[in-house]
Amino acid sequence: MPLTNQVAIVTGGGRGIGLACVRALARDGAAVVVATPEDDERSAAVADLEANGHAVLGTATDVTSEDDLDKMVAATLD
Repeated sequence: MPLTNQVAIVTGGGRGIGLACVRALARDGAAVVVATPEDDERSAAVADLEANGHAVLGTATDVTSEDDLDKMVAATLD
């Protein structure tokens, strides 16, 4: 399914099923937000996707923190 001009936020997108979802969404044309508190996982996912020409943003997000979620949404909208 083409997802051109769409944005997908994936929490836990730095590893496992979340990373698989990020890659699939990016392959289908979505710009993706990798939201995870783990710096190394987030950085590796962002670098991999950027190297393959995908639009990607990494955010340090703990989904149990309302402040982090607000920052993630604001960064995504920017």
